[in-house]
Amino acid sequence: MDFFGPTDLLRMDEQSGPHSRMSHNAPDSPESKLVGGTLQEHRELATKANPITYVGPDDPPMLLVHGDADPLVPHQQSEALFEALRKAGVTPRSTW
Repeated sequence: MDFFGPTDLLRMDEQSGPHSRMSHNAPDSPESKLVGGTLQEHRELATKANPITYVGPDDPPMLLVHGDADPLVPHQQSEALFEALRKAGVTPRSTW
């Protein structure tokens, strides 16, 4: 089950809309704190933190819930996870 979770940390700023409340690439963002520095300086760690990196055909079905007006986590993050699960043959369930 995933409730509006970040996936590709490196793409969050480019996917953020005009109502975004933060810069995810900023040194003090939660994502940068997770990887120990700015995302762009720690691209390898940011990629390792991406759950899509680990999607495989043996994963169980997953429920993804994400609103399209989320001001913190772009909804494209859940859409990317949905597509990765679908391509791996996992049965994703979504609520947008």
